[in-house]
Amino acid sequence: MKKILSIITILFCSAGQLAWGKVQLGIDQLFTEAEITTLVHQRLGIIAHKASVSQAGQNSVDLIFQDPRLDLKMIFSPEHGFRTHDDDYVGDSTDPITGLPVYSLYSQTRSAPEPAQLAQIDALLIDLQDVGMRFYTYGATMAKAIRAAAENNVPVYILDRPNPIGGVQVMGPMLEPELENNLVSFANTPMRHGMTMGELAFWFNSELNINADLHVIKMKNWDRKMQWEDTGLNWIPPSPALERSEQALFYSLLGPLEALNLAVGRGKENSKAFEYYGAPWISPAEATRIVAKLNRQFEHIQFQTVSWLVTRREYEGQICNGFKIIINNEQEIASLPLLLTTISILKEELGEKLIIKSFFDRFVGQRWIRQELNKLTPVEMILTQIAEDARFLSFLKRRNELLLY
Repeated sequence: MKKILSIITILFCSAGQLAWGKVQLGIDQLFTEAEITTLVHQRLGIIAHKASVSQAGQNSVDLIFQDPRLDLKMIFSPEHGFRTHDDDYVGDSTDPITGLPVYSLYSQTRSAPEPAQLAQIDALLIDLQDVGMRFYTYGATMAKAIRAAAENNVPVYILDRPNPIGGVQVMGPMLEPELENNLVSFANTPMRHGMTMGELAFWFNSELNINADLHVIKMKNWDRKMQWEDTGLNWIPPSPALERSEQALFYSLLGPLEALNLAVGRGKENSKAFEYYGAPWISPAEATRIVAKLNRQFEHIQFQTVSWLVTRREYEGQICNGFKIIINNEQEIASLPLLLTTISILKEELGEKLIIKSFFDRFVGQRWIRQELNKLTPVEMILTQIAEDARFLSFLKRRNELLLY
């Protein structure tokens, strides 16, 4: 296992101990003279959400709207809405604070700004808090918006933000072409790409041949080795289930378990989301055996048996038995081996009761992985095959050329 981890985990480290200051975000840097000059008196649109805030916690849209030098005309919202945390398709609306129109990019009819909307602006700003995983939809929303802007000759400015799980670890698998162009599986990056939204935007622009007039307003004081708690910033949930910054890490590690017939801790309140996993058909004895096996596999993460009342979706009102995860050292956890080993142990213990749904393919990016897990193929063999994908090394080379920090 350790040999496999060394193959598929790429670490980029700088020598010495850094003295980190509080991170200044792209939205903070926007108002410096060097950055704001080109946008003065330009008609602007922005893609933003509830987590689009400054270092001081002020909403980015409010800051831009209140600045007399800037002329904000419209807001676009991604999945979950703008000032909301909706958990379904989002409709258009009017922002009650600014009075500006809010156009949804997560509806049944629109996933990118439309030509008629782009004709009314001179530049498009994008300020979205991502979580560093291909299957989180904000990266795809950004890519679609950049493409639409390019087709309508509108320059794009990314207000950059930290990758909350760090910008060091990069881990496959890559994405099958047949699974591309979905918000959860949009483009051929590894499952964990290790980039900020600004860096990812440059990758989309280059590798998808979008060729937009693209600019990134960089952060100040951010370092790739930082986890969210190192940034000095308050965590604002970018989606309903990620109430705490730790849950972004939990999600990056075991989020694809959503595509199994398990409860993943989500509910009418989300304090357990992506930290608790189980089902009412798992017995306490099975949960105990699963936890014992998992704890023998990993040094820097612990598992504990849990039972809890589910308040959402298919198991609502039922007691689920399963496990919770406790992270001791996030820097030493390789996300893909953890995910695949966990599923393998669950399948070994639960057999046909455990169903890996087809949507799992979009999470991990390749359909054959689900088939091998169902056959109980050793995880080391699956990891070896993933590591041999030449597209992964090609991605790493191009990624290194585009890194901003």
